[in-house]
Amino acid sequence: MSEYPRADLPPDLYDLLSERFDRTEQETGWSYEDHLSAAPGIKIGGYPGWTQDPVWPEYGRCEQTMDHLPTVSSWEYDGAS
Repeated sequence: MSEYPRADLPPDLYDLLSERFDRTEQETGWSYEDHLSAAPGIKIGGYPGWTQDPVWPEYGRCEQTMDHLPTVSSWEYDGAS
C-alpha cells in the first residue's frame, strides 16, 4: 500500500484533489490528513511520522534519497484516534 501524506503531495496535485478530500470529509467525517493519508504507529516501510517538516536524509557522495524502512512509534493506532 502506498501512502501519500499532504506534506509530500505536489501542490498542483493537492489542489486538483482538494475538492475530493473535502467531499469525503463531509460524507464520512474522515479527513485526508488525519485518517486517510498515512498509517500511524509501528510499521515497516511507508511514510515516517515527522516531528518537523519532512526532511529526507541523503546518502553522502551520491546524494540519493534514503528509503524509510521501519517506524517504531511510542504509540499505536487504536481505531478511535
